[in-house]
Amino acid sequence: TLASVRRQIYPNWELCIAVDAHANADLQALLARHAQAEPRIKVAYLTSTTATGALAQLSNHALTMVSSASKNPSSWVLRIDATDLIANEAINTPTKVINEGKKCQIIYADEDVLDALGQRGDPYFKCGWNPDLHLSHNLIGRFGIYRTALVQALGGYVDKSATCPDWAAAMDFDLSLRCMAQVPAGQIVHVP
Repeated sequence: TLASVRRQIYPNWELCIAVDAHANADLQALLARHAQAEPRIKVAYLTSTTATGALAQLSNHALTMVSSASKNPSSWVLRIDATDLIANEAINTPTKVINEGKKCQIIYADEDVLDALGQRGDPYFKCGWNPDLHLSHNLIGRFGIYRTALVQALGGYVDKSATCPDWAAAMDFDLSLRCMAQVPAGQIVHVP
């Protein structure tokens, strides 16, 4: 994940990582090396996460670390997991849409899954925005880019892990549904 972010051809990214302070020493050392080598990587360690709500808490803390959010109301966020890999042009493509002047608040893209050998194996070529389809499954998916102000206005990520053991898998979908309710359909844009 770190290497795929660092390889982005779009230069104006920032990676905000919030990690449980009890993370193993090897992970902490790896993050420290990347943060030292790359000033656009910020790392924070939280000591107050609960076992059940850690992912939402960590994701919300990472949102508070976004430096451009307070200075630039047009900043965007993308939540990625430790196992995600993003293509070198992944951030550049949505940025082109934004720079073309399209009024949008959510941008989503096609996805694929890589096997252990790095071979693509489960492509999902998505259609243009279809709210009915999105209600039946997460059309926005893993690569959903949101205006930072929108996510913050909705309170960020919600933690329902105490009542839903598999909440981590639904957290992104929940955010997309809450955003969808606030954003006109024409401002949700698909990029290939």
